[in-house]
Amino acid sequence: MSEILGGKKTFRLHLIFPDPKNYEIQGPVIAICNDLKAKSLKSLKSVARVVEMKSANVEKLKNRVRQILAAEKVRFLEGAIIDLIREAQGDVRATLNTMQLLSASNTYIDNQVYNLN
Repeated sequence: MSEILGGKKTFRLHLIFPDPKNYEIQGPVIAICNDLKAKSLKSLKSVARVVEMKSANVEKLKNRVRQILAAEKVRFLEGAIIDLIREAQGDVRATLNTMQLLSASNTYIDNQVYNLN
């Protein structure tokens, strides 16, 4: 429903939320965590299926990171990519998040930008 207020058209949006007591999730819910032993996850364990992921193949991850950086037109030093993957311990999500953070403020990623020392 719209109203004309002071010459401007505005819209009212009414959100209807289901009663949580009678609501059943119809699709899968995917939650990602690094610490399965966290207290906050205790209640989820009884209703969740835990899928543990192994570290990614370093060479495949390195190639994929190169492809992404090239597609995003971010220049990079090979050593910085290797350091980034090593620091993330093969965690694809951590590698991509760090890469995104670094490339947001740099058009060239080298060991000075990604300094682990």
